[in-house]
Amino acid sequence: MKKFLLILLLSIIAGSVFAQTRTITGIITSSDKNEPLVGVTIQVKGGTAAAQTDVNGKYSITVTNTQNVVLMVKYVGYAYQERTLRVGENNFDAKLVPSAETNLNDVVVVGYGTQKRISLTGAIATVDTKQIQDIPATDLASTLRGQIPGLGVSGGNARPTSNSTTLTVRNPTIFNGANNPGPLFIIDDVFRDAAAFNNLDQSEVESISVLKDAAAAIYGIQGAYGAIVVRTKRGKNSAPKVSYNGAYGGSTAVKIPDVLSGGQMAQFYNDYNATPIIANNQTIDDRGYVSPLTPGGAPTRNLAYYTPDELAYFNNPDNNTDWLRKAFNTAITQRHTLNVSGGSDKVTYFASSTYTSQNSNFAGVGSNRWTYRASVDAKVANGLKVALSLSGSINNSKIRYFKQGSENPDNDFRTLLTVAPWTQYFINGRAALPTGPQGNTGSNVLQNFNYFQAVEELNDYSLTKPTVLNINPTITYDVPFVKGLRLSANYNRQITNTFSKQVGTSYTLTQFAGLGENNHIPGGAILNADLKQSNGDLIRFNPSYANDYQLTTTASYSRKFGKHDITFLGLYEQQEKFREGIEAFANGVLQGGFDNLNFTNGAQNVNQANGLISNYGRQAVAGRLNYSYDDKYLFEGVFRADGNTNFAPGKNWGYFPAFSAGWVVSQEGFFKDNVKFMNLLKVRASVGFLGADNTKPFLYAENYNFGQTGKSAVFGGNNDRGLAIYQSVALANPDVRWDSVNKYNLGFDMQFLRSRLSLSIDGYLDHRYNGLGSLTSSTPLVVGATVPIENFAVGNNFGTEVSATWRDRIGKDASYYVTANFSWSDNKNIRIDQSAGVAGTYLDGINRSSDMGLLGYKYAGFLRTQSDVDAWMSTHPGYTLNNIAPRPGMLVYEDVRGLKNAAAPGGYNAPDGKITDADLEYIKPKSSNHYGGALNFGGTYKGISVQVITTLGWGGASMLEADALNPLGGAFNGNGTVPLQNRPSFWAPGNYWTYSNTNASLPSPYYVGRNGMNDVTSDIWLESSFQFRMTNLNVSYALPKKWATKVGVSDIRVYTNIVNPVNFYNPYGWRDPATNFLQYPLVKSYTFGLNVGF
Repeated sequence: MKKFLLILLLSIIAGSVFAQTRTITGIITSSDKNEPLVGVTIQVKGGTAAAQTDVNGKYSITVTNTQNVVLMVKYVGYAYQERTLRVGENNFDAKLVPSAETNLNDVVVVGYGTQKRISLTGAIATVDTKQIQDIPATDLASTLRGQIPGLGVSGGNARPTSNSTTLTVRNPTIFNGANNPGPLFIIDDVFRDAAAFNNLDQSEVESISVLKDAAAAIYGIQGAYGAIVVRTKRGKNSAPKVSYNGAYGGSTAVKIPDVLSGGQMAQFYNDYNATPIIANNQTIDDRGYVSPLTPGGAPTRNLAYYTPDELAYFNNPDNNTDWLRKAFNTAITQRHTLNVSGGSDKVTYFASSTYTSQNSNFAGVGSNRWTYRASVDAKVANGLKVALSLSGSINNSKIRYFKQGSENPDNDFRTLLTVAPWTQYFINGRAALPTGPQGNTGSNVLQNFNYFQAVEELNDYSLTKPTVLNINPTITYDVPFVKGLRLSANYNRQITNTFSKQVGTSYTLTQFAGLGENNHIPGGAILNADLKQSNGDLIRFNPSYANDYQLTTTASYSRKFGKHDITFLGLYEQQEKFREGIEAFANGVLQGGFDNLNFTNGAQNVNQANGLISNYGRQAVAGRLNYSYDDKYLFEGVFRADGNTNFAPGKNWGYFPAFSAGWVVSQEGFFKDNVKFMNLLKVRASVGFLGADNTKPFLYAENYNFGQTGKSAVFGGNNDRGLAIYQSVALANPDVRWDSVNKYNLGFDMQFLRSRLSLSIDGYLDHRYNGLGSLTSSTPLVVGATVPIENFAVGNNFGTEVSATWRDRIGKDASYYVTANFSWSDNKNIRIDQSAGVAGTYLDGINRSSDMGLLGYKYAGFLRTQSDVDAWMSTHPGYTLNNIAPRPGMLVYEDVRGLKNAAAPGGYNAPDGKITDADLEYIKPKSSNHYGGALNFGGTYKGISVQVITTLGWGGASMLEADALNPLGGAFNGNGTVPLQNRPSFWAPGNYWTYSNTNASLPSPYYVGRNGMNDVTSDIWLESSFQFRMTNLNVSYALPKKWATKVGVSDIRVYTNIVNPVNFYNPYGWRDPATNFLQYPLVKSYTFGLNVGF
């Protein structure tokens, strides 16, 4: 009987205990596609119980059964949900709605932490990472074009493999003499550089936040140019999930500039050469014979003139070759990414590897990159978590080494674009020296580069192979006996080894005599079969090593007491960077040898080597306090102290506070009761006092160069053993310090019509002072040394940013969005370095923007005939242009002022009839586009998604570049030995003035290029700078889950993407407005991709 009672009692107790808990199950699906969502987090509000959905969207979570519970449902890219389940309720299914980027309960990554979007008081913008997944970029920065107002994205869409993308935040002013570090990049709370950011693959990025105002003050001396904060993906409590993303595509030029045909080019230069002869009252016949200056004299022959037989040859299309298009190919790009993630409630993991390969539009050039990332997070004890991350990259980039005048990587493009179309690079199997304008009779024939052979045949290159490894352990402790207190330590070690090499060889050309009456047609007898042409003739070897570490320890406390929400963060941080490298090079590369220093003979120069070593460190302490009352009244205070080895001991610590506040007006009762159409109105303001560490190290100390010389002091004994010292010519500045920047921002966040319409408006002012720069303009010559860098410049940056988004649904299966971004920025120089003679003149830059406008001459007329010249001179006696009297075919300009005279009003004498530099005027108020915007839209219908990104820019002025205007392209040296360059198609014969075509629209090319001022900046050459193009078009299709599961996968998605598919406005016609004549053209790319989940 006693045993029976005991068993009965235990059963009652067990049943009572069991009844105190319950298991809630359910399925989470997407409302737009009605498909299960994997990895959704379901968590008990105010508790620790949590679960995640499996591949079928199912979850199970054990909770209390003694009281109601609130379940929180969170999933990136979808609206947050909460549901209260009463005692006894055991099922909860949810359909998640794709959220607007501005969902108020979203968690936003900020410096060293996260905040709810509703609690933000600074100008912090986030990127919807889903929108950039399919963009076929080889660097992450390129995917951000048009995504955020105030984030400038330049470059990255021209030459494949060697055109890097640059990011700027709010277009800061960089004073003369200072470096431009760009925004600060932070990846998983570790300071990185732009290269590390660009090496990230979209698939491994969880979030990107851009801190544009005082929100970056938590980074102190490094935050003055804004901060871009990245969180990478981590593992989740779920079954293992594998995803593959593969893409393959090609890119080619949006538009290669149009140039003249062979016959047009020859006629153009005939007209050019004839103009000064006719102006001199002489004649020239079609064979190039020029009449004598004096009666009875013998005619002379102009060998640069193209004779009838040569013109006939050049006018035959069969004798013309488009050498650029012959060498210019589609550049192929491929990208393969494999991600694995999963885990349990104790241990989670994530691993990713990406291979990206891209070749160039020219053969033999390309790059490839492996990136990898692996992380493990483990709960090892109550409140104690440890994590280890490994990441890195292996890069290999190869570009042409093409030393044609300078080491410009675009030399291959620009020379093949402008080479004469009748050129034959190979004649009878021999690499031929192209003919010059006077045939091949000139003495300096080796300046006639064989461009095509240099591009196609030589294996000359610049190679860079950096290998990066990051080791990042982290430990976090949520102190169980102090609720809300968290301690953490984050350590990162980065090791970088970079191998660089440059190889330039030489090659042999054959000189042919030429055919045709003036020897301009390729071919003829061999004059010289062994002409040596150098392409640098060197090998340079440049290995380097870098070893960096960063340690960050933090203590944070976060609690909510009723309506009071308080968060405090304190941190200590230190960072050190070490660099060492060597550069060795040698001339005299042996023909047929290996590309190694051993295969040189040093015939031209002795072998040389230089070393590099640097060490740099920072220390910092910082704190941040956030306070919120009822999610209505918000406050944030930040303080950071930074120590920096760039500055002199005792002067190397700076202190950087910031404050911000916000008021959620829509939380007020009077607002809720009276404004029904508007569900959010928040006002926020911030002020921060930051620094900019954009200086070279050791400017505070005297610098010396060490070497042996017989003209310097010798230490240590005999001259042959002593150490000679040269004192640097640059003076030291022991008081040099960082730039100072005070940031002010006022912003408004609004949502209307149940959050379908969201609007954010920001206005800002950055007051920069103690700007680093060199006072070179006002330094007397008697100083005898280079002046030191000083903190003297003062200026303001200011602007406005607006972002508006409309999101809505059409029925159950369709949704769409439209986003419009707008930004305007400018600056004002308050104190800058300028010559004393400039003050008070039209060139005075004080209290004006650094973009003072487009400086040029005011067009006054086109003198077409001698009658026009006579009429002009009758009203402008003594008039000259650059000391040249006007002639038919010239343009004339307004005489604005005379010579400089400090005593005269405005610093110049009255107009004197002489057109000189003094007559320049600001013919347009702005030279650059200060207004920018983007119009993006997209939508989904069942499994089909479409995304369009367009960008705009306006407000500046554009002028035809000198490379296009100057008919000689900067190549003519007066001796007739340098090949003439082909010209843009607008110089076609008939478009420009000649003595037989006086009604042409363009002036004489002779007076444009060599003996006049017609190619100078003038309002006659102005074009609109307005730009409006579609930069990205993406279309994708996700197969229904039921189809995917039939082939053994969880999801399948195919997509296609086009970069730069449409340009809506082009004022030029003959070239794309985004690039100049001799710049590598903007590229258009097509990509096809496949995404598979397992």
